[in-house]
Amino acid sequence: MQISLSCCALLFTSLGQISTCRLVLPNLIRQAPSSLNPIRIQDKIQTPIMPVIPSNNANDAEDDNMSTPHKPTLYDTLPLTRRINIFSSLVRDHPNLPTLLGSHDNNNHRDNDQNPTSFTILAPLNSALQSLEHKPWEDSNDYATFGERAYDGQGGEERAKGNLKSFVERHVVPQSPWRMGEKVKNLAGREVWWEEREEEEGGERKKRVIMPQAVEVDEVVSKAGNGEVWVLKGVLGG
Repeated sequence: MQISLSCCALLFTSLGQISTCRLVLPNLIRQAPSSLNPIRIQDKIQTPIMPVIPSNNANDAEDDNMSTPHKPTLYDTLPLTRRINIFSSLVRDHPNLPTLLGSHDNNNHRDNDQNPTSFTILAPLNSALQSLEHKPWEDSNDYATFGERAYDGQGGEERAKGNLKSFVERHVVPQSPWRMGEKVKNLAGREVWWEEREEEEGGERKKRVIMPQAVEVDEVVSKAGNGEVWVLKGVLGG
């Protein structure tokens, strides 16, 4: 599967203005058909055949673990939360993640770093992506090196695809369950972990933050057979 930059660009354009700065995009993006309407992407979402039903019964939980291959996968559940459907579309366009996240072959552990079997998806809110100074496939270093036409031509499109791939991989942790303080390298090779902090000084409520950038977790929205989806209030930088 190849990354579809045109669909990504349309999705950002339809859902809001990302930046006030001048953004130069590849010809592929500029020439995208106007008939596409990515804002209605949720209309094409198929509901999983067997939804995850939480259970407080220990015996039920044991039975669920034994029937994990029949549960929806992360690839099934990720599009179901509309607040993160921009990131969901980026995941679908990744060359490898649809296969990894759609696999039922999981044991809630990693055999090794090259063959992860369960994941924690750190999905930024649509609003967090829309507020970025640069779009996920843009890099200020590229503009510094190649100028305002950094993403023109075949070379520019390849740079944009590489940037987008890296952006998505920074938000995928090949570990689930992922315990507090446990340091794991995300798919982009950056070490991350999470901590709990008080929401207010002296308060009892805790908030979860992804370190070392202290990006706050809004909530855990779904648990699938091969991992969990956490919604972030911000994005993880390179």
